[in-house]
Amino acid sequence: MKKPKILLVEPAEYYREFGILNELESVFDIEYPSFLLSCTLYKIKSGYYCYLMTCIFHSPLSRFLTCFAREYKISSVYFMDGIGDFANFKFNKITLKLGIKQLLPPMHDLVYCVDPYTRDYVDGFGVKAKIYQNKRVFSKMPSMNNSADEVVEGSSMKALITLANTPALNDLENKLIKSLIVEISNALDRKNIDIIYRLYDEEYIPYQYNYKENRVECGIEEAISDIDLFFSSSSSVLIPFMMKNKPVCLLDYRYLPIFLQTGWRISSLDYIDTVVESMVSKDKDCMLFQKNIVETLSSNSALDLNSNSLIEKQCARDISYLGMFGFGLEYYKRYFYKLLKKGFLKKILKNMRKDK
Repeated sequence: MKKPKILLVEPAEYYREFGILNELESVFDIEYPSFLLSCTLYKIKSGYYCYLMTCIFHSPLSRFLTCFAREYKISSVYFMDGIGDFANFKFNKITLKLGIKQLLPPMHDLVYCVDPYTRDYVDGFGVKAKIYQNKRVFSKMPSMNNSADEVVEGSSMKALITLANTPALNDLENKLIKSLIVEISNALDRKNIDIIYRLYDEEYIPYQYNYKENRVECGIEEAISDIDLFFSSSSSVLIPFMMKNKPVCLLDYRYLPIFLQTGWRISSLDYIDTVVESMVSKDKDCMLFQKNIVETLSSNSALDLNSNSLIEKQCARDISYLGMFGFGLEYYKRYFYKLLKKGFLKKILKNMRKDK
């Protein structure tokens, strides 16, 4: 029996990182955009593909192919790569430059979300939404630790402060973030708690504190391995630490809704000392609230690839995309980007030096 054919807009490596490529390959016969984009458009127009699947919302190629496929009644599926962030949907710098907004409203027929809160939000538009466990968020995460071992206050305690990849969407947020980090560091310092940062933009590091290190050279699982308290802006990185059953605090400096909640939240500088004290004592009520969040997040793991779940729905959204002489260059740019990111080029250069 022949497998139904689908078009994956991005290179396979994206879906491999998500942990869903094997599942997709077991159900579908997968193809990717042709270098001659006109060939891909012809196949879409002729009904060659059953579904179009994509994972980069702001990609001009993805949006063009999605709209083109819609014209010919081919359902589209969008895989989110992390938890939903309403502020990012509305004010992401990349999408603003393109004159678009992510999921405002959704333009795909089915959206796979990482968290149930974003799923419910997408459902509100009348668009089908499901949850899947993206391995970039979940695969390296520890099992939920139910031991609830006590945190011992003192110099042996370690707190990690980190931010999302794009934490500030404007100058005001940038200012608020810096103030929060300074005051949190001050409160931790007063309690003799070791301060560790994971801040890729060093302008956020308050150098007046004798922090131990800035952990940006390792993966998240290694970065949090010995941490007792965790502070972060809204990001998927909140999930792995909550799964360690340790106190997690969300830095809330925005006026817009936040989908993902944690056991603690700082929205005012006046509450910082109270929050730190509560986290150190591992307040039982807050920990129970946080545990319930983790159990909700991890309750669904498998992709539902039943074709009946892929609905046809027309979305009123137009977009124009001009490929360079009709070539699908964007796909190949992303393909080589993934190779470079994996150190492929470094390996080649290293071997060349050895040959010399």
